[in-house]
Amino acid sequence: MTTPDDIEKFIKETTLGTKTEMNEVVRNRIFQAFEKSKQTKSALTEPNIWRIIMKSRMTKLATAAVIIIAAVILLTVLDKSTTPTWALEQTIETLREIESIHISGYFLTADAKKANFQAWIIPSVEDSSKSAYYRFEAGRFEPGDFNPYDQNRHVVVVSEKENSTYTYFPTNSWTFYPNQKIAYISEGLDRSSKDPPCLGSNFFEEMKEQAQDWQEEYGKDEETGKHSVFVTCNHPSRIGANYWRFQFDMETKLPVRYKLFRNQNYGAEPVASVDPIKYNPTLPDGVFEFHIPEETKVLDHRELSRIVNTNPTYGIDVNGLNPEDAYKRIVSDYWEAVIDQDWQKARRMRPLIGQQEWKELQDLYMSVGPAKLLEITELINVDNKASFPIVPCLLRMQNGVNKAGVLQVSIEQAGDEKRGVIVDSLGPEFSEPL
Repeated sequence: MTTPDDIEKFIKETTLGTKTEMNEVVRNRIFQAFEKSKQTKSALTEPNIWRIIMKSRMTKLATAAVIIIAAVILLTVLDKSTTPTWALEQTIETLREIESIHISGYFLTADAKKANFQAWIIPSVEDSSKSAYYRFEAGRFEPGDFNPYDQNRHVVVVSEKENSTYTYFPTNSWTFYPNQKIAYISEGLDRSSKDPPCLGSNFFEEMKEQAQDWQEEYGKDEETGKHSVFVTCNHPSRIGANYWRFQFDMETKLPVRYKLFRNQNYGAEPVASVDPIKYNPTLPDGVFEFHIPEETKVLDHRELSRIVNTNPTYGIDVNGLNPEDAYKRIVSDYWEAVIDQDWQKARRMRPLIGQQEWKELQDLYMSVGPAKLLEITELINVDNKASFPIVPCLLRMQNGVNKAGVLQVSIEQAGDEKRGVIVDSLGPEFSEPL
């Protein structure tokens, strides 16, 4: 009830008087001792009870288990409270605030060799899935290295200010003309000439709607340890690889890298890899300007359209034909005119050729020209509006030898009519069969 010292003090201080006085003194002392005991009871008895309980081995183990479980629950709750969450809608909203992007990486060529590429992009204000300004480069260079005068890089420049698309192919970039540099200029902003997407907000919105087997997996970046979400999906691309794997940073909500695969297991070497993606970088001066290298053949689609539109006697009538049939018709009519030596018709089908160049070409046709069109082998580049459709042909020459002739063609609007024309040959007028 109380300590021994309190009891001893209580006895010493008690004096015996009358029975009534004694009773009163005893009662008061008892009450005082009782009140003091209530104040010290909790502090004195609880530790004793805890020590008694903890003497049991089973109790100790059970208590330890409870503490461990509580700690795990606490850590889990804290981790969830500090780990950012992610939703594609957050990425879409964040991308709408991005003013410029720089991407770099590599893609595999037809012979499975790696080719580096990079692109600077300013998304369109009206549609951020498309570019207002865009520069794509492919070749041998370090990421971020900008050299507008490097003649060995394949370059595409899209300029909203000029409403034009510029495309340059260096020597050895195409099988058809291994020793010829060529540049195309087309009116309008053509984005189909580029392989990597703009990565604007609408790009992911449309991909989520159109993609198949959209899967999300949470993890961490192998290099930085940052929380990330990895998205895989099946969606067609221009380079024939349909299986995408994106990585999004869960803190910034932005994509940090992506890869394209040909197989749904996302194994082996990716066909294309974009890493890293940089947002709002400092843009190099003149990055969206196009410089035509020396000794480069220039085919200006704007000039071609102007000539045909002002003089509809150029070309042949292709009204009512679908594009593929029209391209074949243009080429077959042209070679027929050459074989028949109908020089007026043949000349009218090539509006961009100069008078002296046509004279030299006519002499070539008359000396070692074709005697028969054997076949149109295939159509290439049909959907790429930055250049022109390519139509390779197999020809029997006057000496009986078979040669290849590769022509670029176009369908131009002249008033209410569609006129089919030859733009130019691709490489030598005649070459060894492919």
